[in-house]
Amino acid sequence: MIAWYSEQIMEQRRAAEPDQVLLEELLEARRGCLEDQRALGEATAEEVAGTLAAYAARYRDLTSP
Repeated sequence: MIAWYSEQIMEQRRAAEPDQVLLEELLEARRGCLEDQRALGEATAEEVAGTLAAYAARYRDLTSP
């Protein structure tokens, strides 16, 4: 997800007329991913599984037509 958000952020920054609202949303979402990633170091197996499932669902939602 971090890579996906980073790609979307780069696309917005390179756009002739970037959508500033979308850009801020993407930046915030990527920050959240980074925070979740850091938290995984101390997470239980159940918490890791829950995080994985949540991010898999989010990725499907964001990338499905």
